[in-house]
Amino acid sequence: MSIPCLPPAVQSQLKFIFLAMLCFACDISIYGNRRMFAPLVDQLNKIQSDGIKLRHKKYGTLKLFPILFIGDNLGLNSIFGFSSSFNALYYCRFCKCHRKVMQKLTREDPKTMRNKQNYGTDCAAKQFKTTGIKEESIFNDIKNFHVVCNPSVDLMHDFLEGVCHIVISLILFNFIYIRQLFTLKQFNDRLKRHFFGPLEKNTNIPLVTTEMLKRKKIRVSASEMYVLFTHFAFIIGDFVDRDVPEWCLYLLTREILAIVMQKKIHKDTPILLRSLISEHHDLFKKLFAKNFTPKMHFALHYPKIMNEIGPLCHVSCMRFESYHRIFKNTIKNVNCRKNLLKTCLFKLRMRYANLFMNFRSFFDSNFKTGKLNEVTRDIILANFRCELSLPEILYATDMIEANSMVYKVGFVVQSGRDKDETPRFCLISKIFLYDKSIFIGCQSLNVLGFSTHFHAFRVEKVEFFFVKPIDMNLYARTSYVFSGVNENNYVMWD
Repeated sequence: MSIPCLPPAVQSQLKFIFLAMLCFACDISIYGNRRMFAPLVDQLNKIQSDGIKLRHKKYGTLKLFPILFIGDNLGLNSIFGFSSSFNALYYCRFCKCHRKVMQKLTREDPKTMRNKQNYGTDCAAKQFKTTGIKEESIFNDIKNFHVVCNPSVDLMHDFLEGVCHIVISLILFNFIYIRQLFTLKQFNDRLKRHFFGPLEKNTNIPLVTTEMLKRKKIRVSASEMYVLFTHFAFIIGDFVDRDVPEWCLYLLTREILAIVMQKKIHKDTPILLRSLISEHHDLFKKLFAKNFTPKMHFALHYPKIMNEIGPLCHVSCMRFESYHRIFKNTIKNVNCRKNLLKTCLFKLRMRYANLFMNFRSFFDSNFKTGKLNEVTRDIILANFRCELSLPEILYATDMIEANSMVYKVGFVVQSGRDKDETPRFCLISKIFLYDKSIFIGCQSLNVLGFSTHFHAFRVEKVEFFFVKPIDMNLYARTSYVFSGVNENNYVMWD
């Protein structure tokens, strides 16, 4: 479990994801959800009613309220008592549409949405084939919570491993074997040579084989798919004309991906997302398949859920799946398999003990830097325009890291916005430190416009250098300058 009110830079760290319960999956199938999850439900009710006693001069009790249960569709459907098979007639936990209707639906139908009233009726009927509900969920016993009021979707499984995977597999097959715009060898050569930028860690993407394309299944992880999908236009975009229908489908999917991955949204963003998803599904049905996969159906509920809980990237399973690595490493390094859960729990308790005994503030201003070189204020003013009051002596470096945020020379940051909301960018050319204050020396980038073909801003470097302060305690975005066709420069800024 995680605490959503923590700073974003803190939430992304595995050490601030906490264990709520640990059990064997086979025990759930043997003893059932109600018996297995009853202790967890009791604990969640207890921290709501009794809370946790604190030693604090102002607050005596801390009460925690569970907001959302996050997981992949199979996991949530199983523990909530819905259908665990997506071949069932009614498998969606959000709506009561029939499977044949869901395979053709391009827009969410508000009349079919599940609510507490029809959920209670379906549970009383005990007709799984016509309701999609196996049993009344034990989690409904949690105070102020109900399983049909759990607006949670998982971008990792639904979109990155679902919609994006399907779209890019079909498009590659079409471009290589049907339209013959390029060969598989050309694509793999471009993939090997492509520079993904210093911000992307998962750049060792495996080459695509003929067998993968024929099976319409590319072997990449969710994080690798995100990198591949966002850079796809820079890899083969110059082979494709803008009016090719399959390319229009990719651009639609790319625009949807940019919206659902945003960490801040406008109040009208769900309306735009609903229109784009409907247009995407219509075009997909026209080009490739008459029936949609279950993951494509779940995407129809994204706008409504975004309207209820805000940015969807905050409820992704990606960081929680990374948490599995702790248990995998523990199991690899122990020889005894007797009472394995107790062994894993003991190791985890040691991690938490180390965390809390050496705990520092979330907003600790200590940071890591590269090599520091002393520089005078006069040298800075000779190379950069600065309206700030700088000290006489500063220290220059090429890299600084604090609170999971990294700034390096060559990174692109946003310096402001124009009246039409077009972002202004600058390229970091130097980083200066004085005590706990941080300044970056930047080169201005002139935005020439937004390229829909590459889904990026076209920019050019301007001989204008300036200094601006930054706050490492706040979450900020960074990007990089990518080279496109005809040596044009682009900045991806979703």
